[in-house]
Amino acid sequence: MIVSNLAGLQNLIGYRFQNEELLKRALTHSSYSKDDNQRLEFLGDALLDFLVADMLFVSHPDWDEGRLTKTRAALVSREPLCALFDRWQLGNLLLSHNLSKQAMGNKLRSDIIEAILGAIYLDGGLEPTKIFVERFVMASAVVVDDFKSKLLEKAASIGRVVSFETVNVGDEHKQVFESVVYLDGAPIGKGKASSKKKAEQLAAGEGLQCIS
Repeated sequence: MIVSNLAGLQNLIGYRFQNEELLKRALTHSSYSKDDNQRLEFLGDALLDFLVADMLFVSHPDWDEGRLTKTRAALVSREPLCALFDRWQLGNLLLSHNLSKQAMGNKLRSDIIEAILGAIYLDGGLEPTKIFVERFVMASAVVVDDFKSKLLEKAASIGRVVSFETVNVGDEHKQVFESVVYLDGAPIGKGKASSKKKAEQLAAGEGLQCIS
């Protein structure tokens, strides 16, 4: 769903701000005003780490520290946050001075989501912040099995070389990545997904079946 104003964004995230200026500040880039979103992003980043760690700890009592850490890292990484920014086309609401869409890199886009998280916390406390994380972050698709690392490790153990070729075959409205994984120069797996990382994981998963 694409939002075109602050009211629409609040409907989408399921939270109505008592102080709408906080939400506006979360969408304010430093090029637009000194009263920008950087402090909110700092707060949101810390909240995101804590809440994801807490939710994983509670919901997966059988996971060891390594798996919890890897999954948390995937969930709080820029990729799923950028996906939210792109899905909602928040570039339309971003307050900036002559900032082109091409300049909206991964850091800027993920920072906006973290700033919104910080704004929700300041406005309504921990409970609505937790609901946002549960609904929009924990629900994102995460590759828990790291097929790429497994493939690289297995190939290295038998003295063979793995390489990836990944290209964006989508358009300006929707990113689609295709990845091909090669073993000593020969293709052994393919993958297609909405992010480079996922496409490479899918290709690696297929490629693992070709190494004996």
